[in-house]
Amino acid sequence: MDGLTTIALWVHFLSIGMAGMATFGIPVALLASKSAPAQQRPAVGAILMKLAAFGRMAIALLVLSGLVIVWARYSGGGLNGWFH
Repeated sequence: MDGLTTIALWVHFLSIGMAGMATFGIPVALLASKSAPAQQRPAVGAILMKLAAFGRMAIALLVLSGLVIVWARYSGGGLNGWFH
C-alpha cells in the first residue's frame, strides 16, 4: 500500500469510530436530558447538536475517504466499470 491509501484507510477507520460515537452518544444524551433539571437541558441540547454535527462530519469523511481509497487503489479508474 502506498502512503495515500494508508492515510485514507486510517481516516476511514477513525470516521467509523466517530460515527459510532455519535450513534451511541445521542441516545445516551437524550436519556440524560429526560432526567436533567430544566436549567441543565440547554447544555444537554448543545451536546446533542455537537454529537449530530460530529456524526454528519464522520459520514462525509467516510464517503470521501472511501472514494480516495478506491481511486488510489485502482489508479483513478476503479469506478469506470460501474459508472458509464
